[in-house]
Amino acid sequence: MSKIYICGLCNDDSNLEDLKILLDPIKYYYSGLQWVVHNPLIQNGVHKYLESIKKDGKIIYADWCFRLDFSRNHYLYQGNMKPGDWFISLDPLEILLPGFFDKWQKLKEKLELAEVDGVLLYGKRFLYKYNDYLEHKGNPHEFLINNSKTIELTNLEEYKNTTWFWGSRRAEKRDKFDYIWHFMNYYVNFPNSNHCLLGLDRYSNKEEVFQIRETIRRQFRIFCQSLDLLPLTIDRFKDLCHNRLEEMKKFINSEKIINDMYHYYILNRKFTQEDLENAHDLEKIIQVS
Repeated sequence: MSKIYICGLCNDDSNLEDLKILLDPIKYYYSGLQWVVHNPLIQNGVHKYLESIKKDGKIIYADWCFRLDFSRNHYLYQGNMKPGDWFISLDPLEILLPGFFDKWQKLKEKLELAEVDGVLLYGKRFLYKYNDYLEHKGNPHEFLINNSKTIELTNLEEYKNTTWFWGSRRAEKRDKFDYIWHFMNYYVNFPNSNHCLLGLDRYSNKEEVFQIRETIRRQFRIFCQSLDLLPLTIDRFKDLCHNRLEEMKKFINSEKIINDMYHYYILNRKFTQEDLENAHDLEKIIQVS
């Protein structure tokens, strides 16, 4: 009989309460927990908690290298899942309610009858049937490849409204403008970042636009590396702007992510909901002279 696993990852300094909110309500329902813990320098409460609820799963300890696809592949390749088992990928600030497991057998039968082995939730990897050829690709916006047939869960009538089985706590845990730093982190600290692809559907020549953005991104990353500023932090960015503004201007004036960082953290401009909605609009770059 196939098993159902919960998979995810976190740093060893992650908030233990967040993990408990996610995992405590469902720990009696899953077969095993396959979880990657980054930078396991000390045995703290996070380690002990995860080890105590892993059941038939495995807690995997690994160094963090700013490659999310690589990190997620740890629980595919080093865990205890076997072909035919199913797994659910979750982030620490998501919620999976016990009600999902009440209907799991019925859903599994429906999926397997239709030969579906991959399920997205709002376009994001969620539920997959394990096989030995699965692989996470893309960084930081990763996805799974080498399954046969994928569907969107909310296209099923019973799952159109997700509130009875799934939720997210991101909005309550993060300020709405935290995206400014998160985007920069994804942009410069992740070596093979695909973040510049976001928001390009508005452009008819999006491949060309992406190549322009990616060239600028790599130039900026090389610039930061030359100054030994990677991984970049907010404080390091501030120092960079204060001490090397003339060199920074070409980046500030050509990339929306860097432009937003400069206006928010250096000029202290008050951002609005409109700024949030235009986060990927390259035409909204405010030039710095």
